[in-house]
Amino acid sequence: MKQGLDAAIAAYLTLKGEAGMPLGENLFLKNQDADYVETIAAVMAIRFQGQEEKSISRDRLLQGLRFMLDARSWPTRSFRLAAGKTGRRWIAWSSCSRMPTKTRFGFACR
Repeated sequence: MKQGLDAAIAAYLTLKGEAGMPLGENLFLKNQDADYVETIAAVMAIRFQGQEEKSISRDRLLQGLRFMLDARSWPTRSFRLAAGKTGRRWIAWSSCSRMPTKTRFGFACR
């Protein structure tokens, strides 16, 4: 069932818009018990919304991703996945002070 979860979340967000963000945040981004694969699916759905759909403001999408900084031990990877090939335009520079300066993924924003 996890296969295609990112597409299902993205479709839900497309239909609900910003009103759909709290459900995904509570189930996957804030939830410490959420499975890694499920959480990454939510991050990828947010990336899709920001790059392709544009029905939810980038500020609102980044607000959702910021929950990863508080809830996970791997926040930088989530931001890197969201950034994808487009790179630094997706980085939430205001959140840099909460991220590690060097990571095993070779990504740092300071």
